[in-house]
Parts: sequence; C-alpha cells; structure tokens
Amino acid sequence: MTTEGPCIHILTEGVSRASGVYVKTNVPWQRNMDPIVLCCCLGLTICYLVMNISIMRCEFLATVFRVVLNLCLSQTLSPSELDSVISGVPLDVRRIVDILKLRPHTQSFICCSECYKLYPNSPDSPDRCTYQPTPDSEMCNTLLYTRRVICGASRRYPTQTFLYNDMKAWLANMLS
Repeated sequence: MTTEGPCIHILTEGVSRASGVYVKTNVPWQRNMDPIVLCCCLGLTICYLVMNISIMRCEFLATVFRVVLNLCLSQTLSPSELDSVISGVPLDVRRIVDILKLRPHTQSFICCSECYKLYPNSPDSPDRCTYQPTPDSEMCNTLLYTRRVICGASRRYPTQTFLYNDMKAWLANMLS
C-alpha cells in the first residue's frame, strides 16, 4: 500500500511489535519510523500549523506524548526498544516542520493599513507611512508599528504585514 503526498511517502513493510507494520519514509532523519512516532509527529505538526498552538505548548504536548508512550509501551517493550521509540518523538515542533518542508519560502513586508504601501521589513523602515498619491497631496502618515510589552520588555511590531510567496519557489516546492 502506498500513500503519496507532497511531503512524505509512506510504504508499509515488514512486521513490527504492536501495529504489524514498520513505516518506511523518505525523511532523512529516520528511515524506519515507528507508526506511533509518526502519528505523534503529525499530531504535533497539526497542532502547531493548523490549530496555531505555540511552540512552548507544543513542547509540552511532545513531553505528554513521551510520558503516555512510556506508560503504554513499558509492559510490552524492552527498555532499549522503549527508549528508541520515545526518543523518536522530537520535542521541538519546528524541527518536524523543517524536516517535512512545510514552511513556505516567503518574504515579509510591512504594509500600511490605510493605503497598503509596502515597506521592507527591516529596522530602517520608517515609523509612519510616507505614501503620497501626488506630489502636492499630503502624506498618508499612518503608524506602521505598534508597541507591545512582553515580559517587561517593550518591543516594536509591524501593525500589518504582507507575505509574498515567490512563484518560482512555490512551484519548485510543489513539484519537488
């Protein structure tokens, strides 16, 4: 049985301890991945990308997955097999996303919320929009940044951003 998708190819092969199959992937970091570990990785990825759960909370979920796997499999596997399965669940969801190539190659721009003029997302960008429809008209002058206090530190964030996905990079990613 073969399931093909843009990121991972899964072929069932052989017999494993509980599920009856090993999962053979084209992912370079693990060639023979246990189906339980694959499910944990995909669950963490879905939580991060689709449900918008923070990285810190995904690390907590990965730890919970490891504890549950330890409790469920400790009666059926030897300690070395158990350690192998548990260590297969990465704690950092960004590693999974990068390995599966799910992060698109985008370029971020600062976008004025009034006139939609784009500025490079760099420290050199102006604090206010400088767009003038004509040389005699007034500048837009809309604030491009807001200040937020996080953990006692005041930081400057763009009010609105625009993500640009290069067509060549997108097409190459889709066809790879």
